Amino acid sequence: MRIEQRWAGKIVTLSVRGTLNTWGAEVLRETVDELLARGRRDLVLDCERVRHVNQPGLDALVHCVQTVRRAGGDLKLAAISRRLSALFTTSGLLRVFDVYDSVADAIDAFEQVERQASLASGMPRWGFGAALRTHMAEADSVPLG
Repeated sequence: MRIEQRWAGKIVTLSVRGTLNTWGAEVLRETVDELLARGRRDLVLDCERVRHVNQPGLDALVHCVQTVRRAGGDLKLAAISRRLSALFTTSGLLRVFDVYDSVADAIDAFEQVERQASLASGMPRWGFGAALRTHMAEADSVPLG
């Protein structure tokens, strides 16, 4: 099993390729632990190329999502196969994970949460650009003379 990391701002996408078995489960746990140690807590697990998941692999997924959430972050799954979706449905794991059709959808979900948090705090995330647009719009509506 291989895990490739892609970083987009605060979000790290882990693209898993191969079988998530006993050995792969250990690699996944170590990768997540290393990212948490670096302060990376918003993770997307791209499952598009996962061929098979056995019980130790499922255990590792649950362990990783619990560990990340305890650290104040989240782990979202993306692009899971029909077989994996059926396994999650029958095992009840769909209640544990946030599952998205694509990596882009999972990243959008993180960004939406961040936008909502910044609005709730009264600190707009977009900052200067929005203030400038508002000022320009107000200037356009003022009569010139």
